[in-house]
Amino acid sequence: MSARPTPVAAVQTRAHDRAGFVERWPALLARIAAAAEAGARLIVVPEGTVPAYVIGTEPVDPQQLEDAARDVIAVASRTGATIVYGGARAGEHGLANSAYVVTPSGIAGFADKCFLWHFDRRWFTAGTALEPVDTPAGRLGVFICADGRIPTIAAALVAKGAEVLVVPTAWVSSGRDSRALENLQADLMIPVRARENGVPLVAANKVGVEARSVAYCGKSQIVAADGSIVAVGSQDEETIVYGRIAIGPPILRRAQDLLAAEPPHVQRAAGPPLPALQRVAIATLADAALHEI
Repeated sequence: MSARPTPVAAVQTRAHDRAGFVERWPALLARIAAAAEAGARLIVVPEGTVPAYVIGTEPVDPQQLEDAARDVIAVASRTGATIVYGGARAGEHGLANSAYVVTPSGIAGFADKCFLWHFDRRWFTAGTALEPVDTPAGRLGVFICADGRIPTIAAALVAKGAEVLVVPTAWVSSGRDSRALENLQADLMIPVRARENGVPLVAANKVGVEARSVAYCGKSQIVAADGSIVAVGSQDEETIVYGRIAIGPPILRRAQDLLAAEPPHVQRAAGPPLPALQRVAIATLADAALHEI
């Protein structure tokens, strides 16, 4: 099966507090709809968009979550787009920090954040499942924010058939300079996740400050399967990042495929093949007694 050139979008939003979600939601929904109406077939919206990332300990209104999901389903149904957005979700073991995968037919699946980060642990329970979600845009490998720090999470999704990695995120800035906000994932890890797995990646982040304490670095990204950056957002502007990626099988052979293959015999420049096992010693000094052992 060959790769399919696909227009995609990352909706980079300005952070809002939980108390301001109801007022903010119509504008957020309009931005999602604008990306779909512009032709994007896969749209990614940041982690904790509904109702916010810093939700605190007060119970979340399930009706609020249901209404938001209904609104996004309506956009997907009208435009034919697949939309992945971050929101709280009542899971089997408590409230999950989740990504909702929405298609024109409705909610196709969820992905719950597995590697909870800092105060995530105060009000969310960790996800335990890693399963790609089939959508009209392709087979999506969805993980959330800090899950990208664990290489095996993305690798497990690709090993199960994911054709593109999708990352709703809330990259917090640790920048020493307000003119050049830093985040290890945005600046380094996200292109690596694409390149090491041989599939494209779309990540959507926020800008601004939430709850007067959490600052975001923007830099929403669309990355090709070889790790090259197709498009990236600024660190401080609410925007929609557009790009086109090839969604399909990985461009790299998976590790298990390589291990299953018969390795070639290693030979010196001249002489017989090297032995199957070789003892190696490493020392800080070239010690004659060490050579004898």
